[in-house]
Amino acid sequence: MNSRQQRIGGFLTLVSYLLTSSPPTAGLDLRLAGFGATRCSGRLEIFYNNSWGTVCDDGWDIKDARVVCRQLACGAAVRATKAARFGLGTGPIWLDDVKCSGREKSLDDCKHKQFGKHNCKHSKDAGVVCASIRLIGSTRCSGRVEVFHRDLWGTVCDDRWDLSDAMVVCRQLGCGIARGAAHSALFGEGDRVIWLDEVNCSGNENDITSCRHNGFRVHDCSSREDAGVVCSDSLPKSSISVDPSNPVYLGQTVSISCSDSAVLSGGTFFLKKTRLHNVTEILSSSSSTFIIPDVGFDDDGSYQCHYEITLSNQTFTTLPSDPVRLSVTGLFPSPDISMHPASNITLGQEVNITCAIATHIRLLGGVFIMVKSSESVFQQEISTSNSTTFRIAKVTADDEGRYQCVYKLRTSLSTPSAFVTLSLVSAVSSVASPGASLLVLRISAAILPLLLLLLLLAVILLVYRRKRRTTQSGGLILSQLSAAAKKDDKDHNYVNLHQRSINKELRERDGGVEEKETDVYEQPDEDHYYDDVGRHSNVPESHRKDEEEENPYISF
Repeated sequence: MNSRQQRIGGFLTLVSYLLTSSPPTAGLDLRLAGFGATRCSGRLEIFYNNSWGTVCDDGWDIKDARVVCRQLACGAAVRATKAARFGLGTGPIWLDDVKCSGREKSLDDCKHKQFGKHNCKHSKDAGVVCASIRLIGSTRCSGRVEVFHRDLWGTVCDDRWDLSDAMVVCRQLGCGIARGAAHSALFGEGDRVIWLDEVNCSGNENDITSCRHNGFRVHDCSSREDAGVVCSDSLPKSSISVDPSNPVYLGQTVSISCSDSAVLSGGTFFLKKTRLHNVTEILSSSSSTFIIPDVGFDDDGSYQCHYEITLSNQTFTTLPSDPVRLSVTGLFPSPDISMHPASNITLGQEVNITCAIATHIRLLGGVFIMVKSSESVFQQEISTSNSTTFRIAKVTADDEGRYQCVYKLRTSLSTPSAFVTLSLVSAVSSVASPGASLLVLRISAAILPLLLLLLLLAVILLVYRRKRRTTQSGGLILSQLSAAAKKDDKDHNYVNLHQRSINKELRERDGGVEEKETDVYEQPDEDHYYDDVGRHSNVPESHRKDEEEENPYISF
């Protein structure tokens, strides 16, 4: 009984050894260990001098991994890992600076330093990811599933093939999670043996051959039923680039490229453009490059791209790329400017000044700025179109002047427009206008009574002054005549002699006067009444009459 138990125990030990250790190889003994390691992936360890030790990752690459995977009968090499990807090893570091061509049968056949000679620490332990499966017909992480068995690659039938089975394949290949399980030779038909059929995985297995199946080469399928997978790493986060780099100038041709590496063929690229005010536009193309000819300011904005493909009626989408900014710069052309009305503008009238950019330029969210000459900014208006109108509701004298406008979009500014001149017409020249005529009539109606009143006052004043002057002159004459009468008797003889003497002198001069009559007759002085009274104040009236008859030149 004891011997039987010993035999059973020995058998189980042997099975355990075969399942957990590497198969015997020529040359060095190898194994894959560490955190998350499987029979065909992990930290590489070498058994040498009765001790397991690691390999330094100096110069470690996929060619070295191919030799390891071949030596372990783990199929194709998927990845050569570095920097202790599967954790830090213990014990000696046996090899450093390994350099394989990829065709060697054993790692010992590759070039390397002497065993135990290195300049590394365990933080640089090397590893491999091998696979007894591979994907054909598309990318590294999507395609037709093929299994490596008995040194021969063969396909898997799609009977009962689902996402759980695909999950195991994607994990085994280090391709992330499964996005799709493909049927009906979506990635093409294989031309070799069909190894597996009726595969039924729970999704937690580390190897597709560990899942339930009918056995190798037991199937009822044809190559038209070859199974496939789409893993998440076949739909990686897209990348994006812009050529030329920023800043981009008006009129240039710009190309925006999305990454197409490791992407399934037959899908569609989408380019999402986010402009000012979150205006979004999505472009699609089977090409990974989008061309923008004759770039304009409306092309300025943020861009992202992603990729979509539909397989077996299921759509797969990559993660969006990081946003990239397209910055367009350059001078705008001069805006056009117009004013309505253009002339005959009067006080209180409404005036509209319109600024516009050439219609072939598409704009969003810029600012039109109207400037009055010799002053700062007069008005500014945000516009989502190619034009805007500045309104002056009631024009005043302060609004007179020359105006021009410019257009600004972020840091880009147009050259100034031409000038328009706002000038008010005068009251005289505006009579033809109904409003101006009414104004003149109102002013005239208010001023006319005042003018008439002033004229009446002037007439009254003139009459008063004349009357007053006449009264003063008459009083003076009467006063002089009264004084002369009182002296009449006393000075009568004297006056007569005197008067005769005067008359005599006048008669003596008469001869000359008659010859020069036109020269003697001049306008009498204004006060001749006073002078005449003075000369005849003492002369009796009878004598004066005689003298007047004798001398016609003496008269009142």
